[in-house]
Formats: sequence, structure tokens, C-alpha cells
Amino acid sequence: MDFKLLLERIMDLDKNIRFSLVCDFYGNVVDSKHRKDEQNYLSEDETKETLLYSAESWRVRHEHGKKIGRGKFAFVEYDRICRLTLPLGENRLLLVTADNKGNSFKMIEPIMNRISNPK
Repeated sequence: MDFKLLLERIMDLDKNIRFSLVCDFYGNVVDSKHRKDEQNYLSEDETKETLLYSAESWRVRHEHGKKIGRGKFAFVEYDRICRLTLPLGENRLLLVTADNKGNSFKMIEPIMNRISNPK
């Protein structure tokens, strides 16, 4: 999968999407895309820390998936942003953050469709 192209297409889905990245299940960034002129709320170290926690959560979900089924996505809404994480195959994660303007949930289905049909 061409992650750079996938991230560009995800960023094009909604102007409220601020940031997207692909990482492995240990929080190592494979590729990322940041919307121009958007300032980060977290420092680079804080972002790495939250990424490690997200990756750990997905490793645990993967283990439980043997009993309850594969996790499809996790969505967290904060006061300023929302964060969506989705597995990309067996060993990658997609993380997308967006501003909380309008209906934050509306970005889930288009992103999942983009992953299923990347072209």
C-alpha cells in the first residue's frame, strides 16, 4: 500500500482533518501528513507518547480480537480535537486527528472507504 498517497487522499476528504500518520504497532512512524498552517497542540515528545499508548491499545485489541472479532476503529473526542485510529492490515495503524467542528463522526466512514478502496 502506498501510504503517502493514502495520507494525501485522507487529508483531502475533510478540511477539518489536521494530521494523519501511519505507524507500526510499536508507535514507529512510517509516514505522516500535516495540514499546512495548522499548529500542533502537543509537542513532538507528547505526540510520540500518545502514539505509543495508541499502539499498545491496538496490540491488546488485536489479542482480544481472537475472541470477539477484529477491531475496526477507535474514536476519541477531546474538547479541541478528535482522534481516529484504525488498523491497516496486521501490523500498521492509521491515526487521524481533526478539529471538532460539526459532526466529528462523519469522517469515519469516508476514511474507512478510502482504506478499502485506496485508488
